[in-house]
Amino acid sequence: MSGADRGPSSGAAAAAQPPAMLLVEPNFMLRRTIALTARNIGVGEIHECSSYEAAERTLSTLRCDGVFIALNEEPGGMRLISRLREGATACAADVTIAVMADQFDKARVDALLAQGVARILLKPIKVRHIFEAVAALSRREPAAAPATAN
Repeated sequence: MSGADRGPSSGAAAAAQPPAMLLVEPNFMLRRTIALTARNIGVGEIHECSSYEAAERTLSTLRCDGVFIALNEEPGGMRLISRLREGATACAADVTIAVMADQFDKARVDALLAQGVARILLKPIKVRHIFEAVAALSRREPAAAPATAN
């Protein structure tokens, strides 16, 4: 079954189906590292996009259980999160979201938490934080306080 075919399911079929996640990261090396990490720990199907626009197109037909978004200065990342929360994608409106960025100010963290973002990661990201965030996406963990790179 392709990721685009994922839809609401129930019973044993839903339990047997691995979670699908979308990773939105423009940096090829970081995107590949995160995707390979997720695949190596066996969290499910990983789909990759290098831009917010590509992610919106993908999410119009792909139902994901988790979305990992790299935020930058462009408004596209926050718009993507809003569209997810509005139910304007094939994902459930309460899909688990993790974000990462080079910097966060209090206003941005507050806005992300208000949108129900489960994980907030500060770049540079340690491999341990990638493992934790990917695992959280696969378990659908609730919003948490920001993680800092130590």
